[in-house]
Amino acid sequence: MALTVMALTAKDTDDQPIYFAGWRPIARALGLAGSHDSQRTTVSRVWRELRLAGCISPASDIASSRTTSTWHLLVEKWPHMNQLVLPVDNPSGGG
Repeated sequence: MALTVMALTAKDTDDQPIYFAGWRPIARALGLAGSHDSQRTTVSRVWRELRLAGCISPASDIASSRTTSTWHLLVEKWPHMNQLVLPVDNPSGGG
């Protein structure tokens, strides 16, 4: 879910899409509750897992950015993103 939020809100006019909307949209999408600190910590853990999986990479110095982290989306490494899209044969008529 986090990666979907990042992809839908990323600036994609550059060679590599870049996400800079911060942790709050992801926390909302994940339905996180609790304090802002606990939500931010959970989203940071999600970002860590996505980074370790090769889905995102830091686009700025994360240590200097406490409220908004900037990430490159490495879409070429996402599973199934390079699958061939084929048309579906939907028969006409309901019957």
